Amino acid sequence: MSENKRVDYFINHSSSNLNSIKPYKIWFYHLVLVLEGSCTYIANGETIVLKKNDVLLLTPETFRERFANHSYIHIVIFNFFGKNEYMPTENHVYRNAINQIIRNLLDVYPYKTYIALQKKNEISSSDFKSLKQTEVLNHIFECIMLELFETSQNQSNNPHVTNILKYINENINAPLTLTDVCHHVHLSKEYTARLFKQETGMTISEYINKEKLYLAKNMLETPNMSLKKISSNLGYENYSYFTKIFRDMFNISPQKMRNEAKKHNE
Repeated sequence: MSENKRVDYFINHSSSNLNSIKPYKIWFYHLVLVLEGSCTYIANGETIVLKKNDVLLLTPETFRERFANHSYIHIVIFNFFGKNEYMPTENHVYRNAINQIIRNLLDVYPYKTYIALQKKNEISSSDFKSLKQTEVLNHIFECIMLELFETSQNQSNNPHVTNILKYINENINAPLTLTDVCHHVHLSKEYTARLFKQETGMTISEYINKEKLYLAKNMLETPNMSLKKISSNLGYENYSYFTKIFRDMFNISPQKMRNEAKKHNE
């Protein structure tokens, strides 16, 4: 876990009974991801309705309240601490921000319970599995925060570009091409490519590969998934091409990165 953020509480909850939270001032960051359904918060007197794929980030000193919900909802919550110079100072709602990348990240950690964070020198051998799960959770949390930051940075006022980004993120596991994107937005290749480059500073192919490769980097943490399976799951039919562009992006092969991660966790 990086020094600037520390997860203190995690819950992955899905049911038809979401309890209310009485109003009080929080002293931590509160990150809420709504995977299905909807819920309502009040933050410093402002009513915030969260729907499917919305994310809410509340900052310390926020006066927070949540209404009970008796319809089906799937919600994920992280409470964490962070240094002020690195973290946002205002509450923020990320609308429609949960893309396939974030869902895949959460699928890597399917546990529904909270696991207390502990240091290696404070646990017994019987708690080793719990520690490993915690390390995975910490890594996933960092990746989700990075993805949310990049999503907010890539937001565009142009509805065509917004539609393109949404389509790519929702189909990141498919073998996407410029032609696929153009068919979806009903625009010519030339106009689509020029518009996307102007708005994001990247070509569509560069953006697709960047999103796929960061997801692949995270999937390396899953030891029972082969590298060829990871490549295939992300829509790369040519494994050699996958390894080449992975090395170009991170200056290391996927196999070597997996080996180094394994040594670090031993």
